[in-house]
Amino acid sequence: MLRRVTAAGDPIEELLRKLSDRASSDPDAECRSEVVRTFFDLPPSHGEFVKILVEERFHQGIKDKSQEVRHSWVKLAGTQIKDAEFPELTTLVQAAINDSDCGVQDEAMKILQRLLEQANSRALMAAKLGEVLGTSLGSPEHTKRAMEVLRMVTKPHQTSSISSASVKRHELWAQITMLFSHQQSGFSANLVEAAIKGTFDIFQSQDAFCSFFDDDKLPKPIDTALPILIESTLRLDAAASARSFAINVFGSLIGCVPGHGDSQPKYEKLLAPHYNSQIIMRLADIVIKDNDRNLKPAALGVLKLAYKAQDQYLPGFVQDSLSKIIKLALEDEDTTRREKAVSVVAELTEENTNDDYSDIVSPSVPQLLKIVLIEGNKDLGERVKRVLGFYNPVTEIAKLNNDVLVAIPPLVAETTTVVGKEIIIRLTERLSEDIAFRIACALTPMLKSTASFARGIVIELLLKLYVVYGVLKPKLIESAIPEIISLAFDDKDDVGEIRTTAIQLLVVLSSSAGQSEPSSGLKKVTLINLATRFMDLLQDEHLRPAVVALLSSISRDDTARETIVLRIASMAFGPENPDLVGYVELLVHLISDGAYYDLTVA
Repeated sequence: MLRRVTAAGDPIEELLRKLSDRASSDPDAECRSEVVRTFFDLPPSHGEFVKILVEERFHQGIKDKSQEVRHSWVKLAGTQIKDAEFPELTTLVQAAINDSDCGVQDEAMKILQRLLEQANSRALMAAKLGEVLGTSLGSPEHTKRAMEVLRMVTKPHQTSSISSASVKRHELWAQITMLFSHQQSGFSANLVEAAIKGTFDIFQSQDAFCSFFDDDKLPKPIDTALPILIESTLRLDAAASARSFAINVFGSLIGCVPGHGDSQPKYEKLLAPHYNSQIIMRLADIVIKDNDRNLKPAALGVLKLAYKAQDQYLPGFVQDSLSKIIKLALEDEDTTRREKAVSVVAELTEENTNDDYSDIVSPSVPQLLKIVLIEGNKDLGERVKRVLGFYNPVTEIAKLNNDVLVAIPPLVAETTTVVGKEIIIRLTERLSEDIAFRIACALTPMLKSTASFARGIVIELLLKLYVVYGVLKPKLIESAIPEIISLAFDDKDDVGEIRTTAIQLLVVLSSSAGQSEPSSGLKKVTLINLATRFMDLLQDEHLRPAVVALLSSISRDDTARETIVLRIASMAFGPENPDLVGYVELLVHLISDGAYYDLTVA
């Protein structure tokens, strides 16, 4: 073709033809670029030659390995392309999106924008742009640039009346279009073409925006096609960029985009509500299982807002899905997954949450406590302590704190370390009366546990609970009295600490925290029998101080007091010659307490 436009014997045009060959064949990239630039400013008499050169050689020049050469070809094309009839328009669109050099992309984009401003070119360009963008949006290496071009070619008309809502709707439309490109490029191509051809601004109102997605552009109604697409795109095996857009789209549709304020629009016409639970389950998976660190906060942000949404179903969906995935992750043997779960709990329980997400965290409290009390993962344990407020207890006892406390008793039986025991004792320093009663009721059956270490924790907790709360709730641990007495006489306790604590608890019960009458529960036990049996324990030096205190307490009962005196006398003057140190210590204690004043004066 170039040969036919070259006049016979015209040395200039013959020279131009040879130069055009050098533009693609010269081995030096700088020379190829310089040759292309030679055609920029030729006189009008050679315009036809340059026009045909661009039409015939542009598709080759734009594939040159040198970005400088490609840039020169695009600039040359810009001088010749007057309308959308340019035969290599598709190649130009591809260069604006897919070229590896941003300079080439920008130069090509300038030409496209100029053509779009021409009313007669806009409709012709729509199909080409839709076709190329539909493919490029679904290609991970080109998605980012394709989205930039998509926004530029479909942005709302720049007028003084353009609203921020229109801008947000435009961005939502672009992200929806991108998602459809991952399903089938033809769907997004249809959306792009329709948007460019549109005679009205589809972004000006919510009704116009929703009406745009009519059935002839997509294979199914939008309120079915879109949620199915979002759910499938959120699967962990999908591209990270696509998952990111899917999170943003879903958040926008339900009015739960972090940072966009409280009164966000909802697009219920685009999202059938019965799909919400499936999508929320995918978001919960991303929060715990996704390896992309940028997606977790995005997904969790949407879930937190959805949990607080004024919606009949969303909060329940979030609570069920997120609490389940957190609990399962904490039970997982994978340390990384457990760490992620603790991290999520930390975000849900941070200071400014005001206990808002306690219903999500509560089912996982036993697993969290288990990490602290039983497992040996020190670093993770420290994180859990901070999460549950071990170091900064709140002034008011919040629901989550109560959940932590109520979860303690079942874990006592599994606690085997002194550190775990100390944590349990420290956690129960601040309780409401109701929680104290619930813990005591849960602990009582555990006195029959075969693990002595666990029984020691239980008896120590019961003593503490009764000392602090027994006067207000006298029946706090009365059902446990028979077991407490059994522990006091349990000679299997070699160290004696459990027996000592059990006796100390009986002292408190017998005196009812300063009242003249012993606990009603203790009255049911024959005090005479108790007195006789506990006097036998005075021979145990380790138990003696507690036994002396107990016998002194129950000696308020006349019959018990007489029994104790007779027993001391029989031991002192009887034929047997036991170690009387314990009896003497008891007698001195009783006299100093005034328990035998009436006898001494007699």
